Amino acid sequence: MTGRLEVKGLDTLRFVAALTVALSHGAGPPLALWLGKGAAWTRLFIGAYDISFDGVAAVLVFFVVSGFCIHYAPATGAPFRVLPFWTRRGIRIAVPLLGAVAVSTALGAAATGALAAVIWSVYCELIYYALYPLLRLAFRKFGLGRVLLASCLISAAMIAVGWNAGFYWDFGPGLTWLLAAPAWLLGCLLAEQVASGAASVGAGGFWVWRLATWLYAAGATALFFHTPFRLGYPLLLFPFQFVAFGWVRAEVAHFAQARTSAALEWCGQWSYSLYLIHNIAIAITPISAAAPGWTWAIRVGLIVAGSLGFYALVEAPSHWLARAISRRMTLALSRDAPAASLAAP
Repeated sequence: MTGRLEVKGLDTLRFVAALTVALSHGAGPPLALWLGKGAAWTRLFIGAYDISFDGVAAVLVFFVVSGFCIHYAPATGAPFRVLPFWTRRGIRIAVPLLGAVAVSTALGAAATGALAAVIWSVYCELIYYALYPLLRLAFRKFGLGRVLLASCLISAAMIAVGWNAGFYWDFGPGLTWLLAAPAWLLGCLLAEQVASGAASVGAGGFWVWRLATWLYAAGATALFFHTPFRLGYPLLLFPFQFVAFGWVRAEVAHFAQARTSAALEWCGQWSYSLYLIHNIAIAITPISAAAPGWTWAIRVGLIVAGSLGFYALVEAPSHWLARAISRRMTLALSRDAPAASLAAP
């Protein structure tokens, strides 16, 4: 976001979320191979390390940030036109998605399966974008709070019925987006709070939110993988989306006053490419027990090089194309007719 609509720190949050997903899938150092599992302290350290990165929780953070980004400009009163919006968002998401599908198909079954494990959230995003114009009407008629409450009740009912579902995507492509919708709507709520100046955090409060978010996500991972009874991520992470909302809110308020890291903001520019490519790179670079250091270094190098190359060749051109087409479309609509009723927030 630029100009008067600029919100600092969002690219940093995107990168942190994408990196967390990559680490949860195997991009992190192979400590178990390096340290072994003999001593008790070693086992404890490796166990703590293994639960430190919760990729599913990171996706919910993505959803909060996405809802914020989509709704923030309209919440400030910026004009909104449906066709340019659908065109812009569709091209930005779908072109890299198709590119990643082509890459994984060329690399074989392992790469295709690895990509399938991450793109469930992309399909959810596409549905949210498709429904956003209708959601805006619902916000206006019923209020965003009531829409969010209804979404939470539906999501909670789905979890109650499918209480033993391990992952969000276990509900199938037709329902997963509905299950995760509260996180995206919380992003919309945050956009309205920031646009109205209601979002703030006390000095140092963002560190409390950072710690709380990490502890919750790590605890959910521990409960999911290390308890004798079945607790699925949808059940474990239903409260987490509200923690994610609080964390993103605290970060937005913090970065409104503080300087961002130029390096992390730059990394956030290609975080979508990292999200799409990392698991493909992991799938085709197994770590050898005989040489874990070298094979891990090759894996990390391929993740970074593959993500940057994909960004340069596919994602960045899709951004340019999306802006160019939506700009032409907006100009054409402006010449042909006055702003539609949806232009009002």
